[in-house]
Formats: sequence, structure tokens, C-alpha cells
Amino acid sequence: MRGDEKTVFSERIVRDILDDINNGVLKPGDKLPGEKQLLEIYKLSRGSVREALRTLQIMNVINIHQGKGSFVASLDTGSLIQHLDFVIKLDETNFDDLFDTRQILEPEIAAMAAQRATGEEIAAMREQIRQDYHVDIFLHETIVKATKNPFLIRFMTSIYHLGELSRKKTMKVPGLVDKVHDQHVALVEAIESHDPQRARKCMKDHLDFVITSYRNHVRKEKEADNV
Repeated sequence: MRGDEKTVFSERIVRDILDDINNGVLKPGDKLPGEKQLLEIYKLSRGSVREALRTLQIMNVINIHQGKGSFVASLDTGSLIQHLDFVIKLDETNFDDLFDTRQILEPEIAAMAAQRATGEEIAAMREQIRQDYHVDIFLHETIVKATKNPFLIRFMTSIYHLGELSRKKTMKVPGLVDKVHDQHVALVEAIESHDPQRARKCMKDHLDFVITSYRNHVRKEKEADNV
């Protein structure tokens, strides 16, 4: 069986188990059928069954206990997407998709943070903008944590770590680090003022600048390679 077929068949098992959970057929703590039973139910290869179980484990939908079997997890809303970075294979060909996601979500996240951030969280942001560009990721994580929304926190944490390659490239752009620092200062000031409209605009302007800088840098690299 080809690898892509095995993946397609394993996805069928994953989908069926997720449907059973959504419909209440399976509940947290319930034990899944064993590997032998799944082989009989789906008439698939052992490899497909094991791949399906690994996928569900990565998604934090099940816990696998050696010698005891697989059990439906607590299904905490945050932990279900904790490991998004393992299931999305990111390379330079789909950075545009990553950027689109950030541009859609992060301005609203900044606005929400401006409404909900505590004094302690704002103090943490203040400390982070006093450091260099290497802590950029931690500032963005602190901002999303200020939303108090577990879905956004888990999802965006994975997104930020996926963008590490683009971050390394943008750091090489002349003048970018200083400009980003000024943008971060303005953003944190807007959050500290609990001004969601200004925070939204600051985040949008920041992302537009960084993404445009990244794309221009990549274009120049390609032009240089073609010379």
C-alpha cells in the first residue's frame, strides 16, 4: 500500500472517532476499541490503524497507555490544538497562508488584549519591548495570553513558532529591528491605555510592515540568485 493511501485510510478512522466524540458516543475517559478490534471494524492495515491513533494522540484527543489501551482525553478546549505545529508542515511556499492568518487574527487579538490585559501582563509586555528583537515572539505570546481565550492562546502560540524561519529572514532587513521596536512600543502603549481601536490599528500596521519587508527581502534574494 502506498504511503498516501495509508494516510487517507487513517484519516477515515480519525474522522469517525472525532464524530463519535462530537455526538457524545465517546466521552472523556472512555476506552477505544483495541488495535485488533479496529482492524476488524475497518478492514485496514495495521499501519493505517496505528497512524490514526498517533494522529489522535498528537491532537490530544486520546491518551495512549502502554499495555492498557487508548482512552479519550479530557478534551480541554485549549489542549486540542496545542500541537498544531506538529500537524502543519510549514515551508517557504506557504508563508503567505501563515501571513494571511496572522493578518486576520492578530489585530482583533490586540483589541481584545487592550480590553482584558491585567497590570501584571502589561508590565510583562513593557519588559519585553525593552529587550531586543529576539524576544518578539514572547511579546506576541503575552498579548494573546491577555485575551484569556484558550483557543486563541494555543492556536497562536503554534502559529508564532511556525513563523520562526520568516523571523530569521526579516531580522536581516536593514533598519527593520529599530522600526519594529517603535511599533511594539506604540502597540503596548495602546494596550496599556485599554484602547482597542488603537491597539487594533497598531497591530495591523506592524504586521503589514513586517510582512512587506519579508516579501521584499525574499524577492531581492531571488533576484540576486538569478544574476
